[in-house]
Amino acid sequence: MALKIDVGKALIPKKGEELPGDTVEVDDSQSSTVVVLSDGLGSGVKANILSSLTAKMTVGMLKYGCDLSEV
Repeated sequence: MALKIDVGKALIPKKGEELPGDTVEVDDSQSSTVVVLSDGLGSGVKANILSSLTAKMTVGMLKYGCDLSEV
């Protein structure tokens, strides 16, 4: 049985900040979809950089076979 899910994202920065501190990464391949939500522990540029790196690394690790418990 196939399961179909529509995935979208919207991020709004905190008032006065240029970038949101949180990140959503979606990797949609033919066999699976990985969605990672990363909290930057704050707001603004620094939080955005840290949450973006964390989300991208997590997606990469899961995509290439790491077990979720190892990530």
